[in-house]
Amino acid sequence: MDESKSIAAQIYRHLPAKNCGKDDVSESPCGNRMCVEFAKKLLTNENIIEDCPYLEVKDAEAVAVLLETYFSRKE
Repeated sequence: MDESKSIAAQIYRHLPAKNCGKDDVSESPCGNRMCVEFAKKLLTNENIIEDCPYLEVKDAEAVAVLLETYFSRKE
């Protein structure tokens, strides 16, 4: 498993798994059908943590640490 897939999986574990856009992506605050897409797009800067209004503070902080680690390794 490459690093981006591993980090995306770790991020996904902190997401609320609401899959807001599953039935209609226009109803999704982050613009994705499922949380797994959101996790992947965080790694490409297509989404930001704040795009998910359902993230608990502790989970948002954990995701921020994962993203910081991921991006620092890419430098």
